Amino acid sequence: MIESVTTGEVLAAAGERDGSAEALRAAIATAEQRRLPHQLQRAIRAARRGGLDSVVDTGLAALRRLRGLLSPTA
Repeated sequence: MIESVTTGEVLAAAGERDGSAEALRAAIATAEQRRLPHQLQRAIRAARRGGLDSVVDTGLAALRRLRGLLSPTA
């Protein structure tokens, strides 16, 4: 998953927006599945830097779901 975020960053820097979005979406899905909020945040930051607004939205939604799962219940 870490490599998917890095791949997304490299592709975004090279102007390959579609490939970048695909790699970052894969990283987001894996991070949510494995319950790794720090990797979700990293993917969201990479998507923001790449100007990939829909990927940012996907990442933020995943982060909200994950926070709901990980937060203590009252």
